[in-house]
Amino acid sequence: MRVLLSRPAASAFAEREKQTRYTDCRMSEFVSRDPVVEAYKAGVDRTLIRERLARTPAERVEDLVALARFAEELREAGAAARRTK
Repeated sequence: MRVLLSRPAASAFAEREKQTRYTDCRMSEFVSRDPVVEAYKAGVDRTLIRERLARTPAERVEDLVALARFAEELREAGAAARRTK
């Protein structure tokens, strides 16, 4: 289905699309050259990110629940250790 726009609307649409492409291009150049971003990227293990993203959402939730249980166990162990002092 083809939508016909009036000349002013089509012109405005084309101009907006051109601006968006330019902004996206310029923003990606800016972000990739930002020294702070580059410094952080150096310390990121991308293989771990890929591994986590390869899991299904259900598997990720299961991992999160397991982490929450572990955190609770640590809190309880810390509280017990403080009580016995």
